[in-house]
Amino acid sequence: MRARIAGGVAAALLSGLLVTPLAAELPLAAGEDSLSALPRRSAPPDHPCALPDAAFEEFHESEGVRIRILRQPAGAPIVRATTRLHALPLAAAALVARVEGWPEWAPRGRAATRLSGAPPAFRLLVDAPWPFSDREYAIAPSLEEDAGRLLVFWDGATERLPRPAKSVVRISRVRGGFSFEEEAGTGTTRVVYTHESDLGGRLPGWAEDASNRRGPVGVLRGLRRALSRIAHPGPVLRER
Repeated sequence: MRARIAGGVAAALLSGLLVTPLAAELPLAAGEDSLSALPRRSAPPDHPCALPDAAFEEFHESEGVRIRILRQPAGAPIVRATTRLHALPLAAAALVARVEGWPEWAPRGRAATRLSGAPPAFRLLVDAPWPFSDREYAIAPSLEEDAGRLLVFWDGATERLPRPAKSVVRISRVRGGFSFEEEAGTGTTRVVYTHESDLGGRLPGWAEDASNRRGPVGVLRGLRRALSRIAHPGPVLRER
């Protein structure tokens, strides 16, 4: 296995930073804005991001990240992590929408490449720690706008992937997303990261539990650092 790098967003699993100025005041339709490339639609009612907070139970809290979980009798649990960032919703959503850059800030992300065809879809490779096999998955992201709230969410797009390598485990259930909503008068944005925590293959319970506790914290920590670097360009140490 390769050395760990900061990363894995949609990988509820184990858990670049494109230092491009993001003009938070630009309209969503502006030229090369990563958000403008996403299909506009609402998350369906059964999507993890559309589920009400009341459906989840308290699970863990660390580094200002509150984690709740929805355990399902026939399926992977759904994990929801909430925190606050000092960034405007549009800047944060634009960074997340630039999926090719995830490996530079999301824990254990090794590679992210755009797949051919439409709508936009991406293949992501996750570096798993020894002795587990690396994971791969594909997502098709979309954008929902609702009364000042931005939701970048995705569904799985496994059918658009080529045949997997023998040494890689493919994950098919990878629905999830990030919502961003500015909190009036505070200068902060409420961020909610929700994902269906299917790790693929057969993992011991302790590994799944550790992933659900540490993964979301690492993802949101990476997002916070990435946004800080955009706001204040300069050398930044990356988590290994």
